[in-house]
Amino acid sequence: MIDKNESKLETNIDLCTVYAFYSQGASFFSCLLSLDEAFLQFSILNGTGGAFTECSKCCDNDFCNIGLCGGGTPRNFLQCLGCSDYTVEISDCNRIEQCGEDEMCYAHRLMASTAQEFRYETGCRPRVQCQGIAQAPIINQCFECCDTPMCNLYKCGSNWTAVMHFQTTTSPAPAYTTLPTTSVWSLPPPHISGLMMININANTILSCTSSEPGVTYTWLYQGSRSLPLGVSVSRGNHLVIFGAKSSNVGTYTCVIYKNGHQAASDANVTIISVKAHVTSVVALPNPPQTGHIVDIHCIATGYPDPTIYWSYTDTMGMTIAPPEISYPDPRTVRINNFEPSFHGGTWWCIAINNMGVDRRSIQM
Repeated sequence: MIDKNESKLETNIDLCTVYAFYSQGASFFSCLLSLDEAFLQFSILNGTGGAFTECSKCCDNDFCNIGLCGGGTPRNFLQCLGCSDYTVEISDCNRIEQCGEDEMCYAHRLMASTAQEFRYETGCRPRVQCQGIAQAPIINQCFECCDTPMCNLYKCGSNWTAVMHFQTTTSPAPAYTTLPTTSVWSLPPPHISGLMMININANTILSCTSSEPGVTYTWLYQGSRSLPLGVSVSRGNHLVIFGAKSSNVGTYTCVIYKNGHQAASDANVTIISVKAHVTSVVALPNPPQTGHIVDIHCIATGYPDPTIYWSYTDTMGMTIAPPEISYPDPRTVRINNFEPSFHGGTWWCIAINNMGVDRRSIQM
């Protein structure tokens, strides 16, 4: 007699199990781990009264419990990689599907809408359907079937080369189980070489190389395929920067592709910081003419680009704000109506960046 109140959830979960119940001529087979669950299903189907005997057997091979307790003749189940959600690569799928009667493993590859990569569907298909598709192939697609365990890992151009290790599953195998994720092949990242800290206006070449043969290369700037002015790609894997400036330095990424896989490495190109330096201060026209416009230009170097400030000291040595001036650009001060009594004196250009300060003057 089976005590319905007795819990038997301690069943060894490393083995497949089967329970068989008999009551008043009715029989019921269950491959559930829990005897309580099996008893509950039998009670619902056949009532809870009467005595019944129990058959409880275990085994340690995949799906071996099909033939225990009079449950039928054991048979071989074909297992295939099974993902119907169109993965980028077959190796991205991590589920196993158990095929049904007279079914085969299949792999289906079709081109993605971007026309730059493929998508893969895997699983089980009826043998008749596989044969029909093989006789009428689909344009720009691949559909291949096979009939050995996990054989669709290697179909439709898959580059999966890892050795599969099958494990005995716990109690009867579900429709899908998880594959080991440690065996997924990945493309090693590329190596970028070249001078990445350079002087302002200097040139440099970055070279991207891969240990994996047969890859294709793409360069990105700040994550975009659009490269800034003064930057070009040579022979696919070389990036050339002509005249480094603040508008074309930053993060460059080399992306490599092979068989639907990709890998990337970054190179951070920077300009060497240089203290601000005022090389000259020029007035045009010179000498200035009374009542005319006079532009005073400050020529300064340094990186980051220095910010220009102006200061004026009159002929008495007083620092004042002269009248009728404007700033047509960041490095020019304009005297709109030159008057010697208001504008004669010393004009200072002061250049400042985070590396220091420099100044130079012109006498008007």
